[in-house]
Amino acid sequence: MKLQCTSQSGYALLLFVLVILGMGGMGLAGYVEISRKDVEQQRFLHNKRVLEEAKQALLMYAYRYPQFNNEGPGRLPCPDIDGDFEGDTDCTLVGRLPWNHTNLDFYDIRDAYNQQLWYALSDSFDNTGGGGEINSDTPGTITIFGQRGDLMYDGAANGVVAVIFAPGEPLAGQDRNANPDDAAHFLDAFGGYDNSNFVDEESDDLSDGFRLGPVYDIAQNTIVMNDQMILITADEILEMAERAVLSTYRDSINDYFARFNHYPWLYNYDVDEVGGTAPTLDDYPVNVVFDTERDTRLVGRPPPYNIPTPRVGRVPSFYGAQFTEDGSLSAATELILDLDADFPLNPAAVTFNETFPAAATGTLLPLDAAPVNYTFNAAAAANMLDGLSFVDVDPNTFGTGGHGQIVMESSAAETVGSAVQYYWDEEPIAIGNGWILCGDDGDGIPEVSDCNRDAGGINDPGGPNITASQVLRVDIGFSVLNPTTTVDLDYDPPPTITYQGADNTRHARIKGDFLGADVDVSTFPVVISYQLDEHYFLSFDIQRSGFLDPTGQVQVNSFALETRYYPELPRWVFNNDWHESAMLAYPDDYAPDAATAVPFPAIPPCTTGVDCLSLGSTSLPVNNKVAIMMLAGDHDWIDEGLDGLSNDIGDVFDAGNDDLDDIFDADVAGGNDMFMIISEL
Repeated sequence: MKLQCTSQSGYALLLFVLVILGMGGMGLAGYVEISRKDVEQQRFLHNKRVLEEAKQALLMYAYRYPQFNNEGPGRLPCPDIDGDFEGDTDCTLVGRLPWNHTNLDFYDIRDAYNQQLWYALSDSFDNTGGGGEINSDTPGTITIFGQRGDLMYDGAANGVVAVIFAPGEPLAGQDRNANPDDAAHFLDAFGGYDNSNFVDEESDDLSDGFRLGPVYDIAQNTIVMNDQMILITADEILEMAERAVLSTYRDSINDYFARFNHYPWLYNYDVDEVGGTAPTLDDYPVNVVFDTERDTRLVGRPPPYNIPTPRVGRVPSFYGAQFTEDGSLSAATELILDLDADFPLNPAAVTFNETFPAAATGTLLPLDAAPVNYTFNAAAAANMLDGLSFVDVDPNTFGTGGHGQIVMESSAAETVGSAVQYYWDEEPIAIGNGWILCGDDGDGIPEVSDCNRDAGGINDPGGPNITASQVLRVDIGFSVLNPTTTVDLDYDPPPTITYQGADNTRHARIKGDFLGADVDVSTFPVVISYQLDEHYFLSFDIQRSGFLDPTGQVQVNSFALETRYYPELPRWVFNNDWHESAMLAYPDDYAPDAATAVPFPAIPPCTTGVDCLSLGSTSLPVNNKVAIMMLAGDHDWIDEGLDGLSNDIGDVFDAGNDDLDDIFDADVAGGNDMFMIISEL
């Protein structure tokens, strides 16, 4: 039977084919859409990865900054404006990420569209030296708006520190080939927000901020801002800076402990200084004598200082290294000066009120074998130096013809040390040595009775004075002027440094011994006076007196300065006020006045769970800490008077960490204190 096709069946077949083709088209379109979204997702994830990688590089740069600079942690390079991919000097504009900047240790990283990253920085955190101090209170200044235009970070109050951009696909109107250095062809603008037109002005103006993308224009049904960015907040960069500060303190305190086997005396927050003035944060080490410090300021707890108690308080420090090329900030101190000098006893070299008799002959007397020792009177607060520092004027030649200055500060012109020597003229004994230093009667104190002579004319210190003689008293004083006295010297080799530990009577000490230093005597504050008794027999009666001009008359062969010594911290710690919020705690057995000093950990200084320090945390054991360093986060020191600063530390440290006891909490709810364990059992 022959089959026949009708028009109806033809139309049905055509309709079936069209339906099948339509279903295939819909499937293909769905597949294309899925693929497009997958590509977009991959591009987003790629950009997210490279942005995070760039952020971590910048954070590590901020942490490591003190390793290659002296300004302290938390600083970042400025954006690259001139195309060499190194940070420039203008941080107020947006530019490319300076991936090639020295010590950043990064590479030419690209976004998903093979575009280099862009970057903006708050000039409060720049590394050009003009951004001011950086510490836990330093805010960011860049304003950030959300995708809907809402204010997320206010540059006038709590802005972010830095923004890194992946510019993404070019949008309408952007021609990057023709304008490779124009930010407007990489970063987007819409609705009054312009990510390419940035000036860091510490405000919430649109020109001082950036708007997060992507932003959709509903009217045009298209993306009008596709800048993908990552933020570096103040909290993030300051956490890195605080960790660097704590590490610096840890190293300094460990060096101190390794040298002396005890921790330093600490300053507390309890009492006023001598004279009734409340202590401030910048004036320690303060100008007070040790006994007063020990009983009132060096304990972390109210006196008596020797009760068994943990020691908690601020760390007195040298900011720099005393007597070295780096130099140190000035610190108040007692002063011990050992001086080896030659000066004349020839009366012709001395301007006396009257002329010496012709019989009174003398000679140049070298004192190499008997150095004059100046010992500071530590019991008199008025004789404390307000400040002492050593400055290496030519650091490039330190130790090979170096030139330096010793700077002494005093609120009044005064003699800060003195020594007395008595000499007798050997005439009529014809030895020919002229003036000779009188002996010692055994008490170690120079006195005129040391010049007594027996019946044969031989020096008999302390014995009866049978034979009259000429006696010359020489007073050597070391004086400082108000406000400063500066001694110039050339030295080669560098000074020899020695140390002495602290104890119940004093701080630790450092001694710099300048051997062979060529001292400019005109700047050396030594005063030499003479008093002559032409016929000393029963008592010393002054007949002649006068002063020696040291210029051209005194030869300084060597001298040594011995001063207080504290843990040595870099100067940037002080310059950025990190010292204001740093606190150390250790058990009483590790104080400088501990009954026994034993190497740790041979005999533990405390017992776990009994009298060690406690540090509470979700991940740390508790009562087994030997020394803890604490750094307050964002805080505000306001001296409210009353008990010095003790009633104000609650404004700085978190609750439970502000009571100066032996229990600390690293996980205070809403707190921001950061801890570093110096030593533990």
